[in-house]
Amino acid sequence: MKALETEIRNRFVLNALIILGVAAVYFFSNPHPSEYYDYTFRVAGRLLDGHVSLGEQPPSWLNEFVPFEGGWYSVFPLGSVVTMAPISMLKSFGLISEMPAAYIYRQRLLSVDDADSGPL
Repeated sequence: MKALETEIRNRFVLNALIILGVAAVYFFSNPHPSEYYDYTFRVAGRLLDGHVSLGEQPPSWLNEFVPFEGGWYSVFPLGSVVTMAPISMLKSFGLISEMPAAYIYRQRLLSVDDADSGPL
């Protein structure tokens, strides 16, 4: 029984170190702020405002938008936009000012690790 507890503890420590290592590499190797990657967040905000397109031309790095009749439309599937709606609501309530991409990414890593490692 003690060997099993030690094995579980060792796997937990190893997983934690891997997660911290990946988070550090991501944090220090990413030259752009999170707004470079907030495509779906922007579209979700517009949907909550009752619009299906961006009203103005998006910045040059957001190149997955198609101009049509005065609007800029996303090429992303609706499902990926809908998943960002709750976070976009936080912005509309004034609780956040931009997409918390790094935080969400870290939480996703933790949830994947928990699902893969099984019960402790």
